[in-house]
Amino acid sequence: MPLPDAQKAELLQFVRDGKGFVAAHVGLTAFESWPEFGEMVGGRFDQHPITGPGTIVNENPAFPAT
Repeated sequence: MPLPDAQKAELLQFVRDGKGFVAAHVGLTAFESWPEFGEMVGGRFDQHPITGPGTIVNENPAFPAT
């Protein structure tokens, strides 16, 4: 999603002013062409280092989310 330069500057200033910003889940993949965003959130998505089969242990099958 493209952001105009003015909105980028406003977001950075918002955080510099001590206000909060939460980058959830895919936040590290957002705005890859905007270096200051990566600096602001403190990291970038590199890749999924572990792929392949795994094991899931459902410790509470009665929990509604499972």
